[in-house]
Amino acid sequence: MTATPRRTSVLTKRQQPPLLSVLIMTFAALATLFAAPATAAPAPAPPSGTADVGTFANDNPIDWTQVEWFINYQGDGFPLRVGQHDDSASDGFGERHIIDGHGAVPAYEDIQEAVADPTACWYTVLDERWRCYSGESLVFVVYTTQIDDRSGDSEPFGIITAYYKLPPGTCGRAATTPALMQCDVEPLETSIDYRGPDHVVNGDSLEVSARLGDDLGIPKTGQPLTFSLGTGADRQTCEATTASTGVATCTIDHVDQPAAASVPLTVEYAGNTVLQPSSTVVDLALQTPTSITFTGPEFIANGDSATLAAVLTDYQDHPVAGAPVALTIGTGAYAQTCTGTTDATGEATCAIEAINQVLNEAATLPASAVFAGTSAYVGSDDTATVKLEYYTGRAYGMEATIDLLVLPVEVPSQPDTGELRTAAAATTEETCTAQITAVVLTLEAICASATTTLTPGTITTVASTEHATIGLPGLPVIDIAGLTTTATATCEAVTGSTSLTLSIGGVATPVPTTPNTVIDIAAGVRLTLNEQVHTGNGITVTGARLNVAGTDTDVVLGYSTAAVHHCAP
Repeated sequence: MTATPRRTSVLTKRQQPPLLSVLIMTFAALATLFAAPATAAPAPAPPSGTADVGTFANDNPIDWTQVEWFINYQGDGFPLRVGQHDDSASDGFGERHIIDGHGAVPAYEDIQEAVADPTACWYTVLDERWRCYSGESLVFVVYTTQIDDRSGDSEPFGIITAYYKLPPGTCGRAATTPALMQCDVEPLETSIDYRGPDHVVNGDSLEVSARLGDDLGIPKTGQPLTFSLGTGADRQTCEATTASTGVATCTIDHVDQPAAASVPLTVEYAGNTVLQPSSTVVDLALQTPTSITFTGPEFIANGDSATLAAVLTDYQDHPVAGAPVALTIGTGAYAQTCTGTTDATGEATCAIEAINQVLNEAATLPASAVFAGTSAYVGSDDTATVKLEYYTGRAYGMEATIDLLVLPVEVPSQPDTGELRTAAAATTEETCTAQITAVVLTLEAICASATTTLTPGTITTVASTEHATIGLPGLPVIDIAGLTTTATATCEAVTGSTSLTLSIGGVATPVPTTPNTVIDIAAGVRLTLNEQVHTGNGITVTGARLNVAGTDTDVVLGYSTAAVHHCAP
């Protein structure tokens, strides 16, 4: 077939005047900046050699002659070809197909107006075609910029079809030329394409959108869409009217749906005299926010078992049942974790069989409750501070300050365990001194020790002296033998005791069993036996204390103190 030259009224891509170039660039820029959902389709793939772009199962011959040339809003050119006639099985394309099916090719200006308008065109990835519909010229165009190797000219395949598309029963200017127009008698079929998010969170707002199109996908403007989230009594709705792109958008301000992994969203169009009703349903992934609170215990002790607990609720403070919760005491290498499942009240509990934690300066431990979340619930976590039971104590054999006019005597505490502070089972190695002599003092076999045990937590301190004499000038000699003081503390009780034998000036003196016994040796000279001072969950025991009024003299024999801290109420 002889090639038909292009019509002289057509501007080829090599003959574009400056004004048209400016318009094309303007349309391309607008398309980039203001692309709406209906027109913001991805740009078509670069032209590539394809065996058969049309994929038409049609045996009629093809005439690849270019009849017209058009420029789309992106500045890409493409032709209208003579094309291929329809057959009984399938459509053709180009001028022949348009005349076969619609009587005549729409005016060049109408087609150019449609494809140059970025708000009138949309791209479908499935068939790699552009579709444009101009509300001004009422023309519908389908084209592709892909290259079909069969054409032999390396130009785009071009227009597949183009015709006037009018609403049902309103032929308009087609009334006098019906062959040029397609006028529908029955209302057009419509379809809804949901374009909103695929998930929603209870308590949040939800912006939804959808596009309404007719049977050809042409966007329908000014039509009301109703969006319904959930069903029945839980149904939440919003309404919006489609814009020029066919897209309607509205917001459900506060999502409030029963907890589940998903919730249906229904989009409905009621239709009118020229458009049929339609609807679509999509399932949105639904998650419900949660809040978890670590509820205990407040106090724990090493060696004991501990039941950890937390309460899990949703965003409306309703209990969440059947959820796994990880409960942890401690951190790092000392973290101890167990997992519980929430019951109908939202409480999860689990037990750590034997607490094993390190004592810090504050004697506290970090605790946490973690719900990792599920397909239906958003995860949450909480932290708390737990108090760790611990023990303090000290024991020493003797300590003395003797205020002598001629030669003052100062003897520091010895033997001495030092201050003990621990939350673990421990024993300080017993320290002993064979003999201490200090002018007016003589002591033999003096020892001190401290021990802690667990379950229950107990601290015991002991100080002992086998024999001691005190001979202050002008006073009878005090002789003490077999002195032992003991201080013991647990969370349940504290106890103290002293045992000894006493003689004053060589005369044996009975020792009462009651604490804080005072014996007056001389005027202003006082000997106190089994002195006990209670402080909360602690006790301090001094076996024997000698004081001289008006001086700094203070002689202590056998000192033991023990206390337990952070006991559970």
